[in-house]
Amino acid sequence: MGGSTQARIRFERATRSPDGAGGARRVWAALDRRPEVWARVRAGSGGESFEGGRVNATAMVVFRLRRRSDLTPLDRILWQGVAYNIRTLLPAAGSFMEIEAERGVPS
Repeated sequence: MGGSTQARIRFERATRSPDGAGGARRVWAALDRRPEVWARVRAGSGGESFEGGRVNATAMVVFRLRRRSDLTPLDRILWQGVAYNIRTLLPAAGSFMEIEAERGVPS
């Protein structure tokens, strides 16, 4: 992706849900009542590593959107059906913020 593109993204937060066997499992749920917001999306860096006998590909993406105070690095972004783990929340000019997020790594 050269440059940037405008896209709809969704923020999700992990919650604990009973697993029916006395324990709990992590479930991702939409953070907002209106789950999708507009963001400018641009590709960042990427890479590959070899672990456990397999190649793991990662990709960093930068999302620019209206500033929010309710997000944490424990949340994630869903874009085009792919989950991106939030790595860094950065203030940007005016009422905007940038979020660096990574695809291809466990949350």
